[in-house]
Amino acid sequence: MTTLLLINSSARQLGSHSRSLSRYFKDRWIETFPDSQVISRDLAESQLPHLDDDTIKAFYGLDEPGRGRAPKLDKSDELIDEVMQADVICLASPMYNFSVSSLLKAWIDLVVRSDKTYHKVADGVHEGMCRGKKVIVLSSSGGLYFGSHMDHLHPYIDVILGFMGITDVEHVRLEGMAHSEINLVESRENAHKAIDAFIGAL
Repeated sequence: MTTLLLINSSARQLGSHSRSLSRYFKDRWIETFPDSQVISRDLAESQLPHLDDDTIKAFYGLDEPGRGRAPKLDKSDELIDEVMQADVICLASPMYNFSVSSLLKAWIDLVVRSDKTYHKVADGVHEGMCRGKKVIVLSSSGGLYFGSHMDHLHPYIDVILGFMGITDVEHVRLEGMAHSEINLVESRENAHKAIDAFIGAL
C-alpha cells in the first residue's frame, strides 16, 4: 500500500495559498489512490520544539550519563518514522522572508539526524538514508523570486532533501500572489495541472 506524507508548514490556516494547493493535492490523491495511507502533519498545529543543547548532544551520543533521554528525541523519532513510512511526500511551504517558515525549519532540524536519515561515510562525506522517495514541493510567494539570488527556499529544500538521499523532487509554485498583474485564477489552474500530472505519473 502506498503511503503519502502530507506536510503543511504555513503559519496561516485561512487565506494560505500553499494550504490551498495541499488541499487540492490531497483531494486528487485520495481520488486516485483511495486505498492508500495518508499521514498528515500540520506544523502550525504541531508546535514543534526548537533544538536545544541537550537534544543536540543526544543526537550525537554526547549526552551526560544518568540524565535520562532528552524529551525532544521522542518527537524527532516520531517525525522520522513518518518520513521513513512515506513513499511520496507532499511538502507545502510558503516563502517567508525569502526562505522557509520557522515551522518548517524546526521540522528539518528534528528530521535531519545522524544515523537516522543520513550517515557519515568518511570525513566530509555523508550518505542519505531516505532513497527511493518522491517529493512534490508546493510553494507560494507574494513576489517573483524563483531562480533569483533572493530565492532561499527552493535551493535550500533541494539541498536538505538531497542530503537525506531524496533526489526525485518536483516543485509546483504559486508566485507573485501580491502582484496585481498576475492572473491568480490562471496561476492556480497551472499549478493544479502540474499536480495532476505528478499524481498521474505515479
